[in-house]
Amino acid sequence: MLISQNVVRFHGGAVLPRAAAAADVPIALHLDYVTDIELLHLAVGAGFSSQCLTRARLTWM
Repeated sequence: MLISQNVVRFHGGAVLPRAAAAADVPIALHLDYVTDIELLHLAVGAGFSSQCLTRARLTWM
């Protein structure tokens, strides 16, 4: 299940989605396009198996 930082914000900061918590079978959780380092740490603690940190907003020079 792919979750974005925007989805976490939309759900009031809830890192673990309700759909994942209610799943009857094992699922993989991926947090995509994260700019907030603290959210990455929360995702690891919530059981996300992978995360993608984006730094697209940083300047190249």
